[in-house]
Amino acid sequence: SSYLAADEIGLDIETTGLDPYQDQIRLLQLSSRDAPNLLIDAYAINNWIELLIPLFKSSTTKIVHNAKFELKFFYHLSIDIKGVIFDTMLASQLLATGHQLKHKLSDLVERYLSIEIDKSEQKSDWNQQELRLSQLAYASNDVEYLIPLYDKLRLELRRNKMRQVAKLEFDTLHAVAQMELAGFGLDRPRLNQYLNQLAVEHQELKVKLINQLGPININSPRQLKDALFKVGVIVDGTSRETLNQHTELPVISDILKYRKIDKLKSTYGEKLISSLHPITGRLHSDYFQLGTNTGRMSCREPNIQSIVNGELRNCFRPKSGYKLIVVDYSQIELRVLAGMAQDFKMIEAFNQGIDLHKLTASIVTQKPMDEISKDEREIAKTLNFGLVYGAGIDNLAKYLQQKGLIVNRSEMEKFKQRFLKRFIGIALYIKRATKGRKYEIRTLSGRRKEFPPDKFGYRKSASYTEKLNTPIQGSAADIAKLGLYKVYQVLKGTAGKLVAFIHDEVVIEIPTEQAEELLPQIEKALKEAGQHYLPNVEISLSANICDSWMEKSA
Repeated sequence: SSYLAADEIGLDIETTGLDPYQDQIRLLQLSSRDAPNLLIDAYAINNWIELLIPLFKSSTTKIVHNAKFELKFFYHLSIDIKGVIFDTMLASQLLATGHQLKHKLSDLVERYLSIEIDKSEQKSDWNQQELRLSQLAYASNDVEYLIPLYDKLRLELRRNKMRQVAKLEFDTLHAVAQMELAGFGLDRPRLNQYLNQLAVEHQELKVKLINQLGPININSPRQLKDALFKVGVIVDGTSRETLNQHTELPVISDILKYRKIDKLKSTYGEKLISSLHPITGRLHSDYFQLGTNTGRMSCREPNIQSIVNGELRNCFRPKSGYKLIVVDYSQIELRVLAGMAQDFKMIEAFNQGIDLHKLTASIVTQKPMDEISKDEREIAKTLNFGLVYGAGIDNLAKYLQQKGLIVNRSEMEKFKQRFLKRFIGIALYIKRATKGRKYEIRTLSGRRKEFPPDKFGYRKSASYTEKLNTPIQGSAADIAKLGLYKVYQVLKGTAGKLVAFIHDEVVIEIPTEQAEELLPQIEKALKEAGQHYLPNVEISLSANICDSWMEKSA
């Protein structure tokens, strides 16, 4: 009863392993301000779920370290956790973005409470019938310091004006845990067929290149450069950037194709197959909510965020009787730029559904929009996105050159000046954002990246690119995370599950008969997330009901 009446409790579990499908919860540990720590042996108390349901369903704040781990085990047992979850690991990571700090529980206890805790029992055998006293002491210690940490971290979040972004991350936890537990379906026979096809193409290109260049190691930059010289192709180097400048030559084109296939084979071949779960047969990637300093998520084992459109995505499919709903935000970073800069010309273009890249092309080339060519639109697109990333004129010209579009430096400079003259809000925003030295950068949610002093006491300012890109990319991450959580809320009570998240793209697996009905609700949730941070900018989505991740239409 004292736990049910508490405003906040510490919560932790000890498990027999890291996999909710193959391992079990052995101990549950609870702490509160007004009661002794409670350790519950799940092996000895068979009805522990029934006993704890009132606590799980209560509005009490649950303080957990790395809560995603606990949530996956609970969700696998169909236990829904109500009330606020305060994750001490995420709170610490948010406060320390830009700092080189560790965020294990022992690190936090030492940093904030000046106490060293012994973690030697962490990897001990939790499956044995009788737990040792040292294991029980370790388990109690794990939960002992959660409330003191909560008090310290909550104070720091308030002091640094980061409570809003902390709530965003804590809410997103639920969606990420469910998504990891659900996993992404992979059609193994289809993947094997694709890999066999790649192997054939790879071998054919290898034979073709050796016939042209001689018996060389194609993967050796020095041998390749020498061989190209002997057949009259003179290049400064063999990097992709250099070779992209000579794609009109068939031999260079073949080298680039060979490398692309080589990377696909080595990165996604056996690695994807070996990552398939032995019980579910699905891919359960490990997502890091704060995987980058801008707030973007990253993932690994496997990193499906690096899988680009193509035949490989065609191998990702829903289970029988289900469809995939694939929804992504359209040009979200440019919309963030328009909103943060309050550039009414760009906002008007988005709100009226005008093709922004065509409009930009019309402005910089001084031609009517209906006369803009495909190449001119591509140049304008590069200019639009280049400004978001703080790219200089030379880099923009170089990027276009790799795409086979030649724009000299003076012309590119002229285009940029015309752009900034018309989009005056953007011009003022760039000037404001990049002015002077900056030691912290914020996003629309209050997410912060700091630039602390190094070990010698020297404090380096954010670079020009960081000043521009971090608030934009970080705010886009804020929107996408809020959208992810809202979609999770829409799916609760349905058979639909989140299965993947790729920066601004959400993938859902859902029964075929529910797809058409739920798609508008999913779109509404994602748009509301965008409008929460960009109230006067139209949020546009690309949404499809698919039989594979590759498809762009039902």
